[in-house]
Amino acid sequence: MHKVYSESFCGEAINALYENFNQLYKGLVRYNSATLPKRQQSYSLCKQIGSAKLYYYGGEGAPLLVIPSLINKPYILDLNHERSFLRQLAEGGLSVYLLDWGEPANEKGYDFEGYLCKILLPMLRTLNEQTGQAITIA
Repeated sequence: MHKVYSESFCGEAINALYENFNQLYKGLVRYNSATLPKRQQSYSLCKQIGSAKLYYYGGEGAPLLVIPSLINKPYILDLNHERSFLRQLAEGGLSVYLLDWGEPANEKGYDFEGYLCKILLPMLRTLNEQTGQAITIA
């Protein structure tokens, strides 16, 4: 059994939907035009291969290499000075490194094997040479 709605109800529903959509649209426009505050740099560049960069976040303990997925931006792990997962790891006693895949340029044709053999393994070799220790990957 189907429920039948009056024309006035349908008109009100469409108007409410239109108003909410306009508010949503205005919010999205505002969000997309907002500028991010300049982040305080708390890392140093160790190595770069193509668009990929290896950063050191400090710390004195065992080396930890954090590798975000290819589709996620790495800054989510280091939002600001007070909210930095990487900085907390370094303060907790690990030597923290981050692999930032960057925006693909020369790597556009890479498949999984390309990223592994041409970027990740050379970065791991560099870390191993620099630290002389086994690298933990997260």
